[in-house]
Amino acid sequence: MCASRLYLDDVCFLRNEATLSRVSKRKINGPLRKIDSKRELEFRSKIKIRLESPAIWAWFEPDNPFSVMSDLRVLKDYKNSFTLHLPEIYEETFRVESCAKDFMKSASSSTLTELAVGLNHLARNHIGFVLHALEGVTDESSWNFLL
Repeated sequence: MCASRLYLDDVCFLRNEATLSRVSKRKINGPLRKIDSKRELEFRSKIKIRLESPAIWAWFEPDNPFSVMSDLRVLKDYKNSFTLHLPEIYEETFRVESCAKDFMKSASSSTLTELAVGLNHLARNHIGFVLHALEGVTDESSWNFLL
């Protein structure tokens, strides 16, 4: 749900970007925000351990009509997608949140640009790739509880 919300935020933001640009002030902020690699690596380790638990996947059947197109053929493909993208989404979200807060305070055009780039990066480079896997595991027909 959070990934879908971020994707929606990106779409809504793009629709209103011109309006935001008109109200922004032409002042330059400091250097671009960096990600916290340590926090991302810690999250990546935790999620990898959690995803390897057989109890989570006992009833999951990775069979969907878009498996070839989405590269989600077997359970390992789903796990790899989550392990790669979810920690990056998690960390990038902190950066986007910081940009949004700063823009609300300063209305700086450079912060607005950084916010736009961050949302686009999240939506197109991470959420766009993990969305099929998230939809697959949340589809009730993917789970066979009658084993």
